Amino acid sequence: MSKWRFGCGQLINVVIPYGYDYRNITVECGSTSHTGGVNQCGECAENHPVSEPREDEGDMEWYDRQSTEGE
Repeated sequence: MSKWRFGCGQLINVVIPYGYDYRNITVECGSTSHTGGVNQCGECAENHPVSEPREDEGDMEWYDRQSTEGE
């Protein structure tokens, strides 16, 4: 069992920006990437896709919806 929710925990190589160049680093599959996403190996990306969070609704939209439901 992996400690990661969206990965198997095996070591994978990823390329990240480093100044004006790029750098190869080794990370665990399922760990958080440098952009805030998830590092995944090819197999986990197929079997456990990471879905985008639903669009955040603002407080005003929620308030408007609640106030019109009773009408």
